Amino acid sequence: MHDSSWREKNFTQQEKADQLLPSTDPIKFANRYCELKYPTFANSRNLYLERTLKIPEALQQYTTEQIKQRGWFFLERPLTEVNASWVREFYCNYYLTTLDAVNLRG
Repeated sequence: MHDSSWREKNFTQQEKADQLLPSTDPIKFANRYCELKYPTFANSRNLYLERTLKIPEALQQYTTEQIKQRGWFFLERPLTEVNASWVREFYCNYYLTTLDAVNLRG
């Protein structure tokens, strides 16, 4: 079950109250709950970064045409670096599936 009713049942009364309070850093966090959850995301969650697809030279003549035919141009573009703290802030602020928006800095 991944709907909002499941999430509502799993918030403690204190967590629900913290969601109504402003954070001490409103630039980074939507509310106090998000701010308090950040250490969990910063210290105990791993970020799994995408890897570049490296096609062996001997197979490139076969795969390049397939990539074009299928419109998989994203496989050829270089990956950009990520700001890990911003990714963690995003997931920290995204605590309900019913949110209209999650603000990102930068």
